[in-house]
Amino acid sequence: SRVRSIQTILDTGKREPNIVRMVEATTLALGLLVTFELGYFVKAIIYTVGSRFLRSKVHPLAKTHVWGICSTRDIDFMLNHINNARYLRAMDFGRLDHFTRSRFSSVLMLLWRQTQIAPNNLHKFVRDAQWSLRVKICIPIVYWDSRNFYYRQDFHTIHDNFLRVTAYVKVAVQGATPTELFQASKDMFGLANLPQKTGDEHPASSEVEISDIIDSPPLPNDLAAWINFNNESSAVLKKSREHKPQF
Repeated sequence: SRVRSIQTILDTGKREPNIVRMVEATTLALGLLVTFELGYFVKAIIYTVGSRFLRSKVHPLAKTHVWGICSTRDIDFMLNHINNARYLRAMDFGRLDHFTRSRFSSVLMLLWRQTQIAPNNLHKFVRDAQWSLRVKICIPIVYWDSRNFYYRQDFHTIHDNFLRVTAYVKVAVQGATPTELFQASKDMFGLANLPQKTGDEHPASSEVEISDIIDSPPLPNDLAAWINFNNESSAVLKKSREHKPQF
């Protein structure tokens, strides 16, 4: 009996370090989950690695697509449709996929430039998407000026191909202009390594010379109205700051 008691004590002593390590690991995992939006960072890593190594390169003006499913993590407090903020996040991953596959991200790293930022968004919500539906996001660059890219991103449900949300997103790249980025893509990857396709990711897409992508497509009327609104709004805010009373 005494021998068994001693053996029990020894076995308990051996198990305690394992229990302590399990508690520490669980505490760390819960701490990370509470402190950070852990799923967002994990998904960003998956998209970056998958787009870089598992999906084909695309022409910078190609309309790319990403797919997903509306999960319970995406629904709002009404419990019957997706929270509006989740559309924006899904579109973030769509642009990440396009930037990676068009090799803009590689150009930025080679030039030691800052990463992309999206300072402005315009969204039109057409109809709510319910959870469990499969979705597709279309991501083309539709216009650029001397400072910014403009993406149009359409959020479709796959079963009925219905447009649920459409958005314009202005993307500024710190330290480089869109023209410089296109030219760097041409210089670094050349004609042989950069697919010469515009439009959809489809064999029927039209072919263009790489030099042609330096010229922006025509400015859509609705996008022009939004750009004008932003300029007018910025002017009003600047004027209000200049006339702010001093206390």
